[in-house]
Amino acid sequence: MIFIIDFIIKHKLKLLSVAIILVIIVLIIIMCIDLIPLMKNVAAHISNEKVVVSVINNYGLKGILILISLEALQIISVVFPAIPIQILAGLTFGIFYGLLICIAGSLIGNTIVFVLVRQLKLTFNFKFLTHEPKKSKSKWDFSFVRDAENVTMLAFLLFLIPGVPNGILPYIFANTKITLLRYLLCALTAGTPSIFLSILVGERIAKGDVFTAVLISGIMVFISIVVLLMRKRLIVFLEKRSNKSKVIEI
Repeated sequence: MIFIIDFIIKHKLKLLSVAIILVIIVLIIIMCIDLIPLMKNVAAHISNEKVVVSVINNYGLKGILILISLEALQIISVVFPAIPIQILAGLTFGIFYGLLICIAGSLIGNTIVFVLVRQLKLTFNFKFLTHEPKKSKSKWDFSFVRDAENVTMLAFLLFLIPGVPNGILPYIFANTKITLLRYLLCALTAGTPSIFLSILVGERIAKGDVFTAVLISGIMVFISIVVLLMRKRLIVFLEKRSNKSKVIEI
């Protein structure tokens, strides 16, 4: 018994980290299991937005939690697309509530990944957590961010620029000196405009204004393509700015 108590005291930080990680994993599993029936239903009626909206609305309050969960999962999974979820939120709940739902999901997802990666790194010193996901390495090389002085400025700019894969950002910035609060403030202030445009597309479709929805979507796609094509120049620009005197701090 004394041995167990001594062990707990000696390894309390690691045990706490493991407990937190297990709780998060369990919650994600439960959330995914609960989302499977919905995803099947939505996939079966993907060409009919009215049926999809009706499916979400039939869940009532749970529908809000489902969309928040989907937005959070988009961040956690990295590869899960955010725009369809945000358009669905606009279709179902309109601009104001759709925006609140997506912002809440985004902040939750970013918080989970940021805390999880940083805690695993600090507690267990896992070397692979010092690198961003390999899927994005071929297109976006953000390795310079880890040693940057203006980390807050970089976080703000990377969330602000359309076309940058925001899903990998918490994995990257968790390995920098930026605080969670500053990181979330950057995600909130700089990430909201892109979310708003996607939600506006959904809201316009719900109102029958297909022309405006297509126009906004076209502009978003065009900007994203331009950013993707100019990503090397963009990365060079950000890298040069990353070690200059701190001009933006929150």
